[in-house]
Amino acid sequence: MLNTSEHPWKLVGPWYRPSSLGGYAVTKTALNRFSAPIIQKYADANFANNLVNEPQHSLRFNSEDFVQPFSGDPNQVITPIERAQSHTPLKLYLNTHSRFYVVVCELHCDVAGFPQVERNKVCEAGFVVRRRVPVITPELKGKVETLLQQRSQLQNDLNKVNMQVKTAQLQESQQSSDISGLLKTKSARLFSGLQSGTAEKLTEKLQDTNGQLDQLSQSGDIKIELQGWKSSDLKGVGNWLPIEETPEQITEQVIPMYPLIADPTNPNHSANGKTLWFGVIPTSLADVDSNNNPRFDDADLYEIRCFVRRHHSQFPIQKNHTDCCGDVIWSEATEGYQIAAHFDLDGTSHRPVNIKLPDLPAIRNQVNNAPAGRGASARIIAPAESSLNFATDSMDMPQGGEPLTRAGQQICFFSIFLFFIVAMFLFRLFLPILLFIFNLWFLLKLKFCIPPSFQFDAGLVGSLNFDGSFGADFNASIDAHVELMTEFTADLAVQVAIEGPDLEAKFNQPNFSITVNKGKDNEKTYVDEGVLANDLGLMIANGINASDDMRADIKNGGDSPGLSSLSLNELAGIFIAMQTEYQDVKHPELAGILPTPDSGLVYFEKVELNKEAA
Repeated sequence: MLNTSEHPWKLVGPWYRPSSLGGYAVTKTALNRFSAPIIQKYADANFANNLVNEPQHSLRFNSEDFVQPFSGDPNQVITPIERAQSHTPLKLYLNTHSRFYVVVCELHCDVAGFPQVERNKVCEAGFVVRRRVPVITPELKGKVETLLQQRSQLQNDLNKVNMQVKTAQLQESQQSSDISGLLKTKSARLFSGLQSGTAEKLTEKLQDTNGQLDQLSQSGDIKIELQGWKSSDLKGVGNWLPIEETPEQITEQVIPMYPLIADPTNPNHSANGKTLWFGVIPTSLADVDSNNNPRFDDADLYEIRCFVRRHHSQFPIQKNHTDCCGDVIWSEATEGYQIAAHFDLDGTSHRPVNIKLPDLPAIRNQVNNAPAGRGASARIIAPAESSLNFATDSMDMPQGGEPLTRAGQQICFFSIFLFFIVAMFLFRLFLPILLFIFNLWFLLKLKFCIPPSFQFDAGLVGSLNFDGSFGADFNASIDAHVELMTEFTADLAVQVAIEGPDLEAKFNQPNFSITVNKGKDNEKTYVDEGVLANDLGLMIANGINASDDMRADIKNGGDSPGLSSLSLNELAGIFIAMQTEYQDVKHPELAGILPTPDSGLVYFEKVELNKEAA
């Protein structure tokens, strides 16, 4: 090691990865002189030990790791080249989402050869988390909000169209020798061309929107203020206040960094001969500002700057005191990131939760063979005038003035599962009402408590007119027809899934049709998208256990917008999601796949110094 006491230092990213998303390992040390510390991702709470054992062993960033996903596949690995085409920031998930992050940096002496700095020359290492907040004049606030909303919508539309193009190109690549296959190939080629043109238009609009935002920023109408978190005298309370990029005196709250020391028994350790540090990135803290707002939220853009403090040669290093009065060397800022919301769909899917309903026949057997009170493990104590007891006649609600409480204390015992059964019943009862009143039909695609198989009653089977294909003995064999309807919905979901995702565009093509249950008694061919949308609406209404009175309003719309307000593509997406089975051997096209803890986890390949990464 060279004597670096009089030489300038550079705090950069680690040698093995020029950016958080990877790329090529450093082949010439000069290439790493201007890199920033990187963010490394993990899915294991034991990430610190894994990092120390091998710094390079971390997860690659996928489409879901960005505020605006790159594709419809959340597990698609994003390369640095793809990342360069979009300015959307990273999205860091919470610990409750089973994701953990560290920042890693490396210290060099900024002279010829770019040598490492001896670790004992550093008396403090840490990092600060900052945020950049736009300062907009009131006159431009509305315009900027409109542009931001427009940019977000255009980006979503562009992602959707790109996914549709890929699907059409896949269908085109699957050549077939029969007439039906050739027609589908020709259709896919035409559809791919149409959607490619749409993608170009969306890209132009997106670029124009970004240009307008950039122009406002360059003209000074939008100013970006850099803020750092400064603690107050109260523990856990602080405020975001304006801060300089590289201040000489650090007044922000500092998060410590720890040395990455190579295992002396492992000659191939990535920290061998290197001066590396790492720090754990906080994504959720109990800290609040003076107005009780959380320190971190899912709306602001954050970044990290690492620093080391050079040991002042006139003072001894004090192990229990971080500030030895030496110069502070700052790194470049990491790329910006946002924090995922607590109920983020991708985040919550990282750790699936299994909830099994009580087995009522087994409970019945236990109750019949057990003494009274067995299993009533919840002790409910109601203070005086708080028991909320009431009696009803013919299930009528109690009238005002009736005694609803008891004067004395009441103690009751219940089995825990009774609370769960009642809650589940109320959930199923109010689900269609909630969706209808607030027009929340998109939530059906979350498939929460939706029966994976549709069950039809006689009324719905009768309302779906199949031009007499059920035969004259319909009323006498309703059970058989309900079974046919169940088979029909399964095949319809399969056909819609195969022909999707844009059915509306397909129906605009000449001679396009969808045939369901071909060769069976209830075969039906859809040549009109309106007829298909009508049937899908009826089936969805039945699938959420809507009553006969509600079914028509839900499909056609009453006081609130009904399913008729949705497009055919939206109806098809909801129908497929509701029909999907978690295990469907008969219809593999509808076999749903629950995420597992290791879904989408792809690790970086280890690279050796002066060798390009794979």
